[in-house]
Amino acid sequence: MRVHIEDDIFIQGDRLNFTVDKINPTIVKNSKTGEYEAGESVKNFGNFATLSGAINGVLRLKVSESNAATLRELVEETKKWREELTALVQI
Repeated sequence: MRVHIEDDIFIQGDRLNFTVDKINPTIVKNSKTGEYEAGESVKNFGNFATLSGAINGVLRLKVSESNAATLRELVEETKKWREELTALVQI
């Protein structure tokens, strides 16, 4: 399972855990044909036992990449992101 959260952030899961990954498109050279092909690079930002843990992992990732200049801005952004993520998982 791979669930797109936003832009290049995904939550992936299997029967054992969930991961928060950032997936970036890349161009790679095929060693057999010598031609360039589209590919992707995956950077893992954490493994989690529960979906709620993975959502918190997404929030931590977004906080680490935030351009907020003050603590107040960061708190406001975090509240907005939490609401958006919570809305995504409401059934």
